[in-house]
Amino acid sequence: MICETQTTMTAGPDQEVHSPAPSSESDGLHQSSSTEDAGKSRKSELSDAAGQSLLERFVVGDQNALDRLLAAYTPMIFAVFMRRYGLTQEDADDLFQEVLLQLVMKADTIRNVRPWLLGTAFNQARKRVRGLIRDRKLAERYVEDEVVEPTDDGDTKDLVARGLAFAAPADQELLRLIYFDDLSYKEVADRLDRPIGSIGPMRGRALARLKTTIDELEGHTLRAVPAC
Repeated sequence: MICETQTTMTAGPDQEVHSPAPSSESDGLHQSSSTEDAGKSRKSELSDAAGQSLLERFVVGDQNALDRLLAAYTPMIFAVFMRRYGLTQEDADDLFQEVLLQLVMKADTIRNVRPWLLGTAFNQARKRVRGLIRDRKLAERYVEDEVVEPTDDGDTKDLVARGLAFAAPADQELLRLIYFDDLSYKEVADRLDRPIGSIGPMRGRALARLKTTIDELEGHTLRAVPAC
């Protein structure tokens, strides 16, 4: 039943929502308008009472009632995703399917379907925008880590040359790629199948462990030599 409804409605928003107004991601996270205001800005020809009646008919098995309900409220939902939050058509389509799934699963508990749909659409849009901002920040950090690669002095290279054999296997592989194979962070990340942003911190921790190991070995050797 859910699949039939999804197929019916995927083309619906294109008839009403063609080009979202420009909107920044940060604006999406700080909407001052309430869901009630959004509902007023996008009136449906279907009254709240009529919408609730259709939902109740769907609960008892009337599939056509759900189709009529979605035909009336789909433009309102997509307006939240694309006009209020500036999401792409692809993101809006994904979120609409999530709203539809929740509607079908919770239909028998919903007491006023239009405000419920509006609130659910706002919640889904906010979560998607937060995720997009988080992903963008991670991507920017990876790029920064890739660009700012270390310029190691002779002491660091000497440390690696003296102690590489004593390092853990994972540290050996990483340090060998950087200091012996002379690969860039991007090349190392590709070789190890790791994010670029993780290579710098991994290198720092590997060098710290290597220095500790060498200090312990040299300290043990000095203690083993009898005093003259």
